[in-house]
Amino acid sequence: MAYPTTLNYPNYFNYQQPVYQPPQPSQNAQGLSLTSRLVSSREEAGGVPADFSGNLMVFPDISHNRIYVKRWNYQTGAAEFMEFEPVSEKREVIEYATKDDIKRLEEELSKLKGVSDDDE
Repeated sequence: MAYPTTLNYPNYFNYQQPVYQPPQPSQNAQGLSLTSRLVSSREEAGGVPADFSGNLMVFPDISHNRIYVKRWNYQTGAAEFMEFEPVSEKREVIEYATKDDIKRLEEELSKLKGVSDDDE
């Protein structure tokens, strides 16, 4: 054997070969990242194919004031579709007295005054 197959050179720079470690898949990583796309109707959002990676797909519908969300469910093997709409605050209705209400109250007060004046 005239030529050696391996050469043993000294390691002058303390260089170590990096060890490849494949990325570890996280368990239950469903729905961790978002993708969004503007739509003009519920039908358009429903027609978009689901992302099989399980990422949340958000579809804002500005013209109808709605937000649609679609995600792939590994448990059922189907796409889940949800619709969200804003909730308006319910305010108390303030009722004011009408002129007729005030007239009736004045009449009742005048009757009570008349009754009390007669008793004295």
